[in-house]
Amino acid sequence: MRVPQNLIGTGGSGGLTDGVNHNHVGDVLIAAGPMICADCEGRCSIAAGTKAELGNLSRFLTYHQHHGDRALARRQYARLSPAARDWTGADLEAARLACPSRLDFARLLPEVNRHLA
Repeated sequence: MRVPQNLIGTGGSGGLTDGVNHNHVGDVLIAAGPMICADCEGRCSIAAGTKAELGNLSRFLTYHQHHGDRALARRQYARLSPAARDWTGADLEAARLACPSRLDFARLLPEVNRHLA
């Protein structure tokens, strides 16, 4: 079966990537309001000045809200120490700016408390 060139997306004439500025793809993904950071290594928590594991908290919310694995989300949340769950007083704007995916922790973390605590 022959696949039309515009479905392959190889960047050739008529491809799905024609005219796409790949330098801006990341900006589009961030604008969509992600809930999980694939590049998380904890810099958000450091920037926020907290011991709370902000990346894990948002990841568990993703399990709950998007993957449908609510039991796993609650189980993983329960395994965190109280300090790892307590984002009270964290500078969430600093965390957002430090996050490679620019997660909106001010929007996400209240949802973590609502669904997982």
